[in-house]
Amino acid sequence: MIYGIANALDISLDYLFGVGEDGAVPARRQGEQLAGEADALPRFAMTAALGAAAAGPGAADAGTADVGRPGARPSGAASGADPADGPSVLPDEPVVQRRSRRRTIDLASGVRWERLTPQQDARVDFLEVVYQPFGRSTDTHASIRHDGREYQLVLHGTLHADIGFETYVLEAGDSLAFDSATPHQYRNMTDQEVRVISVVIHHTA
Repeated sequence: MIYGIANALDISLDYLFGVGEDGAVPARRQGEQLAGEADALPRFAMTAALGAAAAGPGAADAGTADVGRPGARPSGAASGADPADGPSVLPDEPVVQRRSRRRTIDLASGVRWERLTPQQDARVDFLEVVYQPFGRSTDTHASIRHDGREYQLVLHGTLHADIGFETYVLEAGDSLAFDSATPHQYRNMTDQEVRVISVVIHHTA
């Protein structure tokens, strides 16, 4: 509910709780789990999870599943690499996101989100998404909807994208763009890992 309020006001939880005037997120020990940490979750996932509380009436229908429901919540902690693995991003230099220090979330459905921005950005979710063999965007096998416009670029492997009533098979180098209010889900139907660059641009007031 708190995230829903912050989302409705278009402010971050960091701002709401006054965590760091510069917007920096405190560092975490490797493997540490912070229950309910919304900053690590892409905004579209939390919006879907909270339904009308976060996105307003009519944002989702009864035929769609919430990606943030108990079965689809992260099965592992959001994590970062040990500082010894590579250079870190200083709070006063929020420009470069080192690969070794990406914020990551593992979903129970066999998907990993890796945030590509040094800090949370309320306007856009910029992610590298890894689909394990036979992994899918939701473990309920149902489509989701959320605000914004969505772009996907397949880097490696073959991804099945269900957009509305159509299914598209995307190979490496293929991309797509659509309104995220359209029910959709992604599936890896192979025994090989699939890697995708995902961008969701949210509607702003």
